[in-house]
Amino acid sequence: KTKIKEVIPYAEGKLNGEYVLFFESGLRAWDGQYENGKKVGIWNEYWPFRNRKRYEWQYPETADTEPFEPFLLKEYNRSSNLIYEKGKLDKRGTTR
Repeated sequence: KTKIKEVIPYAEGKLNGEYVLFFESGLRAWDGQYENGKKVGIWNEYWPFRNRKRYEWQYPETADTEPFEPFLLKEYNRSSNLIYEKGKLDKRGTTR
């Protein structure tokens, strides 16, 4: 049985819409939005098990925003606990 590896949204020859990349297991690896060929909004990266979110990355709100350096918004550990939130929380160096 063939599994979908990637959903790549195209409209008028450009990446537009929801993008999804899957692990070989079939679980989501990444998801986010494209607008006029550029990543926009929040992009999520997942742990390779149980569809648990690992990172949230912030990209510009619109494709017209220039220049914009994507940044890490949130990070979760393997148990889905929030361990980092930009400007608010940073427990990445602690163990529990």
